[in-house]
Amino acid sequence: MAANALEEAGIPFYRRMRMANGLTLAMEHKAPAPGAGYLILVPEGSAAAASKIVEGLFGPEEDRVGRPKYSKGTKIFLATLLLIMIVIFFICVLRMFSGFFP
Repeated sequence: MAANALEEAGIPFYRRMRMANGLTLAMEHKAPAPGAGYLILVPEGSAAAASKIVEGLFGPEEDRVGRPKYSKGTKIFLATLLLIMIVIFFICVLRMFSGFFP
């Protein structure tokens, strides 16, 4: 996606495949392994133009970064679920240790 936009704009770039373990490969593979992504390297003189093009593809950074926003009802549901799990845990622990103490 980003490489196609840079190619259409005529900005030179070099694409490298990056594996999940940190290994980078200069060759492209037809079927990349799970966890593989691409690094797009741009010459220093074209960096400003390339960053404007890539920003236009994905939107402003504040929309992409950060924690997800949950509604109040979802927060109440999750808090209730967590409380129920904690109560069940303590009931199980008490039942397990009740046989050890006469």
